[in-house]
This record gives sequence, structure tokens and C-alpha cells, in this order.
Amino acid sequence: MRRIIWAWVAGTAGYVVLLALGAIGVGILSVRAGEPVGAWALLVLPPLLAAATAVLVAGRTPERPPWWRGLLAVVVPAAAAG
Repeated sequence: MRRIIWAWVAGTAGYVVLLALGAIGVGILSVRAGEPVGAWALLVLPPLLAAATAVLVAGRTPERPPWWRGLLAVVVPAAAAG
């Protein structure tokens, strides 16, 4: 059960950090370009990378939890942060 909690924490932290870094990057690009910049990557990349982090952390456990706990470890961080 601890691995699922760590997976949730890692996924949520990864999502928030990537979202913040992406927002800063889009702001810098927008200022340099002098016009609006498409920010579709902010909607796509952070949830995917956060889910991958949660899956990797949850997958390192020697005993396998039920499948629905793994699904929650992936879905909940993205839904809570989004």
C-alpha cells in the first residue's frame, strides 16, 4: 500500500513541476516571439509524464496490488491536479 501512496505523491509532484516549468517555458517563448504561442503541450505532456512516473513507482513493488489500485495511482494525480 505504501508504494501506491508513493506513486500518487510522485505522480502529483511530477505533474505540478512539469506544469509549472511548461508554463514558464510558454511564457518565455511568447515574450520572445512577440505573439501568442500554442500551449497544447501543457495539456498533453504533464499528465502523460506524471502517469508514467506513477506507473514506474507502483511497478517496483514486489507484491502486486489489485489492478484498480494501480489505475487509481495513475488517474487520481492527473484528475486532482487538473
